[in-house]
Amino acid sequence: MKKVNWLIEQNIYDRESEFLAELQKQGYIYQETKYLNFRPEAAHQYFPPDDCVLFMGTINLGRDILRTSWIPGAYMDEKNLRCSSYYTYFGHYLLNNKYFLLSLGELLRRKTEILEYFKSDGDLFVRPDSNMKSFRAGVFNLNILNIAILNQ
Repeated sequence: MKKVNWLIEQNIYDRESEFLAELQKQGYIYQETKYLNFRPEAAHQYFPPDDCVLFMGTINLGRDILRTSWIPGAYMDEKNLRCSSYYTYFGHYLLNNKYFLLSLGELLRRKTEILEYFKSDGDLFVRPDSNMKSFRAGVFNLNILNIAILNQ
């Protein structure tokens, strides 16, 4: 059986050095890269095509890894990484476990109801469903957001 090679995205995880030391201790071959340095068409610079490579890193780089011929490459199902998927299972464990999952239009339509529920004068924490950061999560004032959307 062929041994797994690892491609690790640098400076992403805490205790990275301990993980790399353990890979070395167990005799695994690994390479390190950074998101901006990696190109799928140049993947052969790290490991041969069709080699057994497992990636550990961010979703963005994982997408690029999936475009290589490495097997398995990256284990990732972006659908399962959406809040609308995993909040169903882990919602009661979340730090902020009182939440609504709504489209932006629905959030604005139900603004009064939602602000009353959270006892807010307008400010709410809003994050995208996707982990691809279509916008930066943060506190938004729904009164201002409503005006900005209407003025587009």
